[in-house]
Amino acid sequence: MADIRKYGKFLIDLNIEGGYSNRKSDRGGPTYRGITLNTFRNFYGQHMTIKDLKNMTDDQWWHILRKGYWDKCKGDDIASQSVAEIFVDWMFNSGFVAIQKVQSFLGVKPDGVVGPITLNAINSYDPDVLFRKIYEMRFNFFHQIVRNDKTNTQKDNLEGWLNRLSKFTYQE
Repeated sequence: MADIRKYGKFLIDLNIEGGYSNRKSDRGGPTYRGITLNTFRNFYGQHMTIKDLKNMTDDQWWHILRKGYWDKCKGDDIASQSVAEIFVDWMFNSGFVAIQKVQSFLGVKPDGVVGPITLNAINSYDPDVLFRKIYEMRFNFFHQIVRNDKTNTQKDNLEGWLNRLSKFTYQE
């Protein structure tokens, strides 16, 4: 079964989720180590400030990663580490749409909730094929964001999104 510690270490070691950013083109707003201010507030209170976000502890980061993303994707119950990582990471960056897209591909009701039916579909699929399909869907999703962007600002993020995605490789 997949292990959140491997995924978190992967993010940390490759510096995928680094320091603070607040780019105008990033719809998530102020972000530190991949956690937006809004997400941080959802976990620790609406009174939290950007300063609090910048002072987020390792324990807080791991807690948000687990409760906000890994557990919602049932990462501990996914047989393939590679599938769990690319799936959870899509949700980490794009929200519940990741779950819905994977569910649609698997022929499961796209309700955005990973329950026993979705989990069974994930674990019953050839992990190499599913990994490649999630990679492809995520790649296309990023390009679709840019194509559909009326403000013409999201293209500024495309290179970073694709660079992040390229770090994920399938390993048995």
